[in-house]
Amino acid sequence: MPAPPKDWVALTAKLERANEHLFKLKEFWDGFVDDGAYPVRFQDMPYGKTYRLYYLGAVAPIPADVPLVTGDAIQNLRSALDHLAYRLVCVGTQSSGPFDRVYFPIGERAREFKARIRAIRKCLTPDAVKALTEIEAYPGGKGESLWHIHCLNNIDKHRLLLTVTSQNRFHSMSPAEIAYIRSKFLKPLENVPEANAPKMFLKSGRRQLSLVTGNVLEFLPISEVHENMHFPIEVAFGEPQIVKGKPVLEMLHQVADGIRNIFMTFDQFGLFD
Repeated sequence: MPAPPKDWVALTAKLERANEHLFKLKEFWDGFVDDGAYPVRFQDMPYGKTYRLYYLGAVAPIPADVPLVTGDAIQNLRSALDHLAYRLVCVGTQSSGPFDRVYFPIGERAREFKARIRAIRKCLTPDAVKALTEIEAYPGGKGESLWHIHCLNNIDKHRLLLTVTSQNRFHSMSPAEIAYIRSKFLKPLENVPEANAPKMFLKSGRRQLSLVTGNVLEFLPISEVHENMHFPIEVAFGEPQIVKGKPVLEMLHQVADGIRNIFMTFDQFGLFD
């Protein structure tokens, strides 16, 4: 029986759905923050008003939609990998199935990962075995992020993922820094309204993971502040420890891109022909 025809739309459906959830999460989170969930206040210090202290004026609780949509995105990323594994078995056996207990191999350690590949080895082509082995989906391996997704998905099956927010990985550059970058590298942006500059030009700031009213965001010389200083507030994982503090959207987008690259690698090897 010939292998089922290649159908990228069906094969990558779960991956595309994960990206839809991530888009929805970003849209929801941006609206939540823009509506004033984390207002930033400032206070000029009494000794000559040389420094300005920025702090959180209030902290709104994270809406339930955030962990719910995050969990949905993670579940679809994990399912995308299992769909790939199922397809590889179909190709390896020259059969459309059905097959029971076919999962993308992910392990707690290298030995377990390799054992899971051996469990389905007889159903795979030699090229598929080689390509799967090179992914190293286990802690410390090249595909460690896939193990992260596997762990997060297991947690979300039993309870909501706990998320927190990282206060300010970034903050606006000083007026002098913005002017320098515009003049040296971004001539076309010289006419961008000054009010938009604080959100366009950012640099690293403090990294604090618990949001509490009154928490300090930055303590800067007044000569380095902008009238409309911007402190992006990002949603981040609070646990488990393996991903604690990682920005949710950034991490999951990176994993989604990695999974897409895995699909492309297998297609390049002709494993879907």
